[in-house]
Amino acid sequence: MHTTVAIPGICCDSCVRVIRSVSSLYPQILHLNIDLTSKRVMLRHTEEFDEAAWAALLEERGEKYKIIHVS
Repeated sequence: MHTTVAIPGICCDSCVRVIRSVSSLYPQILHLNIDLTSKRVMLRHTEEFDEAAWAALLEERGEKYKIIHVS
């Protein structure tokens, strides 16, 4: 399965590291691609992936990590 989200507040390598760190807690995420230019994160994951829990944990890191679901 694939999910794409926009995170308009991300702007640097530090943001990428935070997203990767949070995502590493979810073994259901099989592949992660973070594009700073488009401010989108593309996830390939299993059906069991809890996107809402992942988003909530990421958004706890600060306002800049507010997620907008794209697809």
